[in-house]
Amino acid sequence: KRSIKLQSNPVGVAVDEEAVYASIQSLNRVDVYDKRGEFIRSIGGNQAQGEARIKTAYGVAVDTENCYVASYSDHTVKVFEKESGEFKRCLNRPSNTSGGWSYPIGL
Repeated sequence: KRSIKLQSNPVGVAVDEEAVYASIQSLNRVDVYDKRGEFIRSIGGNQAQGEARIKTAYGVAVDTENCYVASYSDHTVKVFEKESGEFKRCLNRPSNTSGGWSYPIGL
């Protein structure tokens, strides 16, 4: 077995057949590593604009196509294309609307 040395302290981790996804709260992003532990890319980050910007990354989850990130400070869950990191949509409404989520953490 092999351990992966992450660049920052993650608050959430998801794993699939190809990669490890680590949500980095302080950097507002998800870092992606291959199975050998080599850094591949980041999803989100402080350079992202508009709805694509993650505000305080917490939980992270993946499926066959998407990476889901709990964006704590703006009360949303962001959906990104897993391979490219391209923003797709938000899953929910902000908490100030009926039925919205408030401060999502785990996914």
